[in-house]
Amino acid sequence: MSARRRSTPTARPPLALVAGLLLLGGCDAGGTVGLSTDPPLGPVAGAPLPARDVVGTWTRTVAFTDGSGGVSSSETVWTFAPDGVAVRLLVARNLTAGVADTMVTRGRWSVAGDLFEFRFDPPRTGSVAFRYRATATTLHLDELTFARR
Repeated sequence: MSARRRSTPTARPPLALVAGLLLLGGCDAGGTVGLSTDPPLGPVAGAPLPARDVVGTWTRTVAFTDGSGGVSSSETVWTFAPDGVAVRLLVARNLTAGVADTMVTRGRWSVAGDLFEFRFDPPRTGSVAFRYRATATTLHLDELTFARR
C-alpha cells in the first residue's frame, strides 16, 4: 500500500500566487492571460498618449525565504511600446526546488500627468493605476521600483 499525502487547510498557496501578490500588491484583479497570438490593438482614439520616458523594458526581482526555509524569487518584466501596447511577464521561481512558473499579461498603457494606467486586453476587463516617476534608469510605480533593461 502506498502512502498518500493529503492536502490540509494549512497548505501553502501556490508560489505564483504568493509572488504575484508580493510584487504587485494584488493589483492584477484576475487580469492575467495565457500567451496570445492575437495582434496588438492599435492606438485608441481620444486616449492619452504614452509618455516617452516609460517606453522600453523594465524589470524588478524580489527574493524571499518562506516559512519552511525555502528560497524563492519573483521577477516582473514590463515592456511598454510607443504605441501604448504593454506586456507583463511574471516569472516565479522556487530556487530550493528548482521549479518556475510564468504568466503573461497583455494590455494597453497610458499616462496623464503623474498617473500611469494599465488596461487589460480582452477577454479580461478593468485597469490598475499608479503614481509614476521615470528616469533614464528607474521606473517607480507607486512604491515599486523597476530598472531599465
